[in-house]
Amino acid sequence: ASCDGLLMVGDDQGKNFVLNPVTGEIREVPRSPFALDPHESFTMYGFGYDSASEDYKIVSISYYDTDNECGYTGNEDEPFCTEMFVNLYSLETGTWKRAESSPYDHVVGHVTSGASVDGYIHWL
Repeated sequence: ASCDGLLMVGDDQGKNFVLNPVTGEIREVPRSPFALDPHESFTMYGFGYDSASEDYKIVSISYYDTDNECGYTGNEDEPFCTEMFVNLYSLETGTWKRAESSPYDHVVGHVTSGASVDGYIHWL
């Protein structure tokens, strides 16, 4: 993900970084204290600029499958049952917080990173 020339990248160890390719500065993003187990969940990231707080933010949308809890029969035509969590990271304060609620839904199995356009994050 990128915004205003800054890049958010991840490595094969599950760590995330914000990179400024012009200055060469690299900042590791700490793992969210609200993060779900990566072996039992899916996570999508978005990166953008919040003009209201004049801060760059990372949005983490994580969800896990709860099909066994909702009586999923294995029929591919039935929607999957999931539990979703949205977390926000502030580059200015270096802290994570959990969003109380989100108006957004997701597509199970379609894990992508968000794209920043004019500072707004869009998932394709």
